[in-house]
Amino acid sequence: MVQASAKWLVLLLKCLLLGATLIAASSCMDLSPDYAIASVKLPNGNPLYFKRQVWGLTGDKDLIAISANGNPCTEYSPATDYCICDGFRDYIYYKVEADTLHLYPSILKEPERFPFNLKVVNHDQDLIQTKQLEEKYQKMGFAKLDLKIDGSIKCQ
Repeated sequence: MVQASAKWLVLLLKCLLLGATLIAASSCMDLSPDYAIASVKLPNGNPLYFKRQVWGLTGDKDLIAISANGNPCTEYSPATDYCICDGFRDYIYYKVEADTLHLYPSILKEPERFPFNLKVVNHDQDLIQTKQLEEKYQKMGFAKLDLKIDGSIKCQ
């Protein structure tokens, strides 16, 4: 019985030591979000901003807000911004035709009210179609918008 209690005590001490080490390590790490921003000029001349934010201990939270607001430090607003909330992408394929923005492939959350008169269409694709798009997007009339995180944008 005493030997079992000693094993539990050693295990508890190891867990506490590991927890203290993780807390100390995380206090030394920069856990602030990282940002990227790019814009697309709409046919009416208005810029449309794609704002990417990556956060979390392992960078496992990732979203892209499609917004009329060009401030990269203004967070996604469900009231006014579209959201590509599946994240983990460094680029977006898109095409603008008149008052319609085509996105390939993206999972969108629509805002309550978007400030521009713009229809946003999400095109679901299977893996074969996505691979074809990656290889031939320019010939197909699409553009590729780069949203790589480079650490140059810091927000408070």
